[in-house]
Parts: sequence; C-alpha cells; structure tokens
Amino acid sequence: MKILFVGLGSIGQRHLRNIKKFYPNSKISAYRILNRKFTLSNKNKVQKDNLNKKYNIKVFKNFKESLHDKPDAIFICNPTSMHIKYALIAAKNKINIFIDKPLSDKMIGIRKLHNLVKKNEIIFMVGYQMRFLKSLIYIKSIIDKKILGKLCGANIYNGEFLPDMHKYENYRKTTMALKRLGGGVINSQIHELDYCIYLFGNPKTVYAKGGKLSNFNIDVEDYVTSSMTFQKDNISVNLNLDFFQKPPVRKMFITGTKASLEWNYYKNEVYINYYSSNNRIRKDFGIFNRNKMFEEQTKYFFSLISKKQKKNISNLDNGILSLKLSLLIKKSIKKNLLIKF
Repeated sequence: MKILFVGLGSIGQRHLRNIKKFYPNSKISAYRILNRKFTLSNKNKVQKDNLNKKYNIKVFKNFKESLHDKPDAIFICNPTSMHIKYALIAAKNKINIFIDKPLSDKMIGIRKLHNLVKKNEIIFMVGYQMRFLKSLIYIKSIIDKKILGKLCGANIYNGEFLPDMHKYENYRKTTMALKRLGGGVINSQIHELDYCIYLFGNPKTVYAKGGKLSNFNIDVEDYVTSSMTFQKDNISVNLNLDFFQKPPVRKMFITGTKASLEWNYYKNEVYINYYSSNNRIRKDFGIFNRNKMFEEQTKYFFSLISKKQKKNISNLDNGILSLKLSLLIKKSIKKNLLIKF
C-alpha cells in the first residue's frame, strides 16, 4: 500500500512507526516543508537515525507532485490550522484520509469536505486514538449496561506541563503554543471532548471560563473550565483542561444513582463503587502502554480500507461534532454566555 504523509513531526512519526511495524511493505512518501531529519522514539526522544533514510521515504517539496504517486491513503499530521487545505485536495483526488485531531480550528471548508468525502466514497478517519483505549471502552460498556444507574454528573481533569510535551523542541514554537497554527489547550486536549461525546452522547449546552492565565510565552488559552450537558440522562459534565500539571494528571469521576466510577488514565485502572453493597471493585488494565491504542487505531484504519471493517467509529461526522463543541467553548469564554449546541 502507498502511504503519503503531510507532516512528520511527533504524531506523524508515531503513525509511521506503527504502519511499518504492521505493514512493513508499505511504500512511504511525504510532503515535507521543514524536512527535519531526526527520528523520534515512542517517548519522543531524538534518535541518531536519519528519518528519510531509515524508512526509505520519498520526499516531495511540492504537494501536487506528491499526488502523482497515486497514494492509497494520506496521513495529514501537520499543524491543525492547515488540515483542511490538504484534506480537500486529497478528497478531490479520491484518496482515503487519516487526519490528526482536531479536524481543524475553524468550520471553513468543512461542509465542502463532507460533501466530497460522501460523493467520492472515501474512507475518512480522525485521529481520536482514545476510542481504542481498553479502559475507556470498558467504561462505555459499564455506562451502556446502566450499571451506574441513571447518570447524574461527571468531573474530568486533564492537565499537562506544556514545556514537557515536546521536549525535543522549543515549546514556544509548537502547534500547541501558537494561535496561527491552531494551538491552545482546547485543541491540544480535545480528546476529552471526543470521549465525552463517545460516552455521553451529543452535547446540549456549554458554559466555559478561561484563557491565557500563565506566564508562558504563548498566545493561546492555557486554562479552561467548562460546564456542559449531554444527551445521555441529561448528564452534567465539569471539564478542566490546563497546560500546568507536572506530573500530568488525567482522571474522571462519574456519579450515577446506583454506583460511581473512578478512572485514572496513567494508572490504567477503573474503580466502581457500589452504594448498596458498599463494594469497591478495581479493574486493572495492566502496565500503561500509550502506543497500544495508536497501534489499534492504525490497524483499524487499514482494515477500513481493505473492507474487512465496515463501521468507522471515528469518522468525519464525529470529528465535526468535537470541532463544533471546541468552538462553542471558545465562544462561551469570549462572550461569557451559556450556549446551546
């Protein structure tokens, strides 16, 4: 299979490593602007290998020329604000698309992209790898089986220290730190919005506060607290996102009428607290291996292309939902208003 990359930074190289692990005969080409030669490990540590040579990458400096190779799929892993530009061209050329999260930082071009994807019947997948995380899949099953009873509310926290996210580069120049590239804590940590939709259904209302509150040399929001409601049981969700926490924190607590649930992402464990029996049951998912969900995501995308898998659990429509929610959070912060979805 021929795979074209647009962007080979941290996330692009992760996808590349996983593709070559499971599909070693894949032919890799890349449209590269910076064309940095270093190779990264799964823990984002710089290796001595020359990336282009190690993976025999055919490098293009002109995007239209890269399409002459007739790739079977394109992985769009460049800065968020540039995603739709390349997705539209790929869709016009009937190329299957994998696009890193979030879909974009604005709605411009989204309807046109949606129409092209539908018209040309191409596979389109958004990089929400947490939909392949076993602990979250388990939590969804618990919710769907109504083991917690009626859902009352959820408290979610995701905090990470911005300068440590990509230690191999100056954080001030990263996508996360720059508005023109589509940065900010909402877009960088948009997985929380996606898995809220995955667990609780479509959003109904949102009210948010936040902004740039730190001394970081950035021009985007670094702290946001949001109060949202979702369709499932009209659940109320309080979500906090920030660029401050060291070590990083990623947790969720869900309250139901029969039981509550605690999730710790980094400990890879879930606790269920049953009120009637006063039992606290722990579900352990083993040693945390962050790359595992990316591997499952890669295999899933390739199975969609080969028609072995028909249901796309992270399609364009899902990506549009989380994008709309992220934009409403920003709008709520700016206008200090409760906004209906």
